[in-house]
Amino acid sequence: MQKKSNQLEPLYHALTKAQQAESVETAIEHILEFYIPVLKLIEENWRERTEDFRVLKNLATEHTSLDSFLENLALDPPNDSVAVMGNLDNGQDSSNDKVTISTIHSAKGLECQ
Repeated sequence: MQKKSNQLEPLYHALTKAQQAESVETAIEHILEFYIPVLKLIEENWRERTEDFRVLKNLATEHTSLDSFLENLALDPPNDSVAVMGNLDNGQDSSNDKVTISTIHSAKGLECQ
């Protein structure tokens, strides 16, 4: 059982630092310090995906609490991923076989359009 706790220790430290952060942006930075090296190991397009994190951190600067940040993000999520937009710029056609996932909050009001 000791081996599992050693594997989770870096995640625990990142989450503890994030919880103690003075700003939402700093909390996100602490989590990304742990997550980006993991992302590099498991995703080929990790560079494009990290650009989405830059956008997330910029959005976080507008909020003084994690609650208000998450509430705003849930009610008004960013429109498109930078990674997806990058694929469109590279000439890849993403209009075929596309699925759009929406939360109830982001779909609210669309029934009248």
